[in-house]
Amino acid sequence: MYNSVLIIGRTTDKPKIRQLESGLVVGNMTLAVNRPFKNTDGEYETDFISCTMWNSIATSANEFCKKGSLIGVRGYVVNKEETVTVLGEGGEQYKKTIKVLDINVDKVIFLKL
Repeated sequence: MYNSVLIIGRTTDKPKIRQLESGLVVGNMTLAVNRPFKNTDGEYETDFISCTMWNSIATSANEFCKKGSLIGVRGYVVNKEETVTVLGEGGEQYKKTIKVLDINVDKVIFLKL
């Protein structure tokens, strides 16, 4: 089995980085990626893909990317669980755990900054 993905898209915002207590640097960004075909209305749809970067990759992406930068990322797909707050039919709020796909990036290619 092999888990590898290559995506080219535009950043939806400047990557956000933070340093963990362990000293590792982690960064997150979302890439907007157009689908290669048109829908029934004759328009291209866009997928928004979450990406996680570590250490020097996160630092470089934060330094060079801004909103709308065209980049390529190579990495692998990770299935994460997140807790979200949901509003019920009666107006009550409750927490729900959902599964989210994320790309763990091991290479960034800056195409158009």
